[in-house]
Amino acid sequence: MQVVAATETLYVDTKNGFAGYGLKKDGEPVEKCSKLDDVISFTQDGKMRVVKVADKVFVGQKLLRVAVFRKDEDLIYSMIYRDGRDGPLMAKRFTVGGITRDKEYDLTKGKAGTRVVYFAVHKTDAESAAQMLLVHLKPALRMRNLIRPLSFSEFGIKSLSSAGNLMAKHPVEKIVRAPKDYDPDLGA
Repeated sequence: MQVVAATETLYVDTKNGFAGYGLKKDGEPVEKCSKLDDVISFTQDGKMRVVKVADKVFVGQKLLRVAVFRKDEDLIYSMIYRDGRDGPLMAKRFTVGGITRDKEYDLTKGKAGTRVVYFAVHKTDAESAAQMLLVHLKPALRMRNLIRPLSFSEFGIKSLSSAGNLMAKHPVEKIVRAPKDYDPDLGA
């Protein structure tokens, strides 16, 4: 019987897409782990994967987040992605429940050219719902309001496979966190 002790350090090599406890030279430290842990990774193209921690294991290109996956920890993930190259922006909140190890999960609708533009992790539902973003749309003819507030409290927490909610059909210039004193009713 093995004792589960966090004696190793998980490293991630974001350039090449690898994670593991043997990447001391090439990687950046993430957190302590044991040799029995699993690693969860999220990539820019909207894919999620859970793999067994190893000396060196491929977790995906263009990494957004790599961490030790703890089944008892109910984290809430918030994400905004563009559906395809020129498609609409979709927003969703989800939790990671029962998963199959070494299976790649698509968190988007799966169109070619899909890209995650915002990704955040929260420990509680209240913390997740409290996040307020400002979506800056690209100027177009007859558009007056180019900055739109987005509160994640508008979206329910769903499963991994849900596509999300339509957020904007217009091209987006940037997405930023709203200042703490921002009031959506006043607009400033």
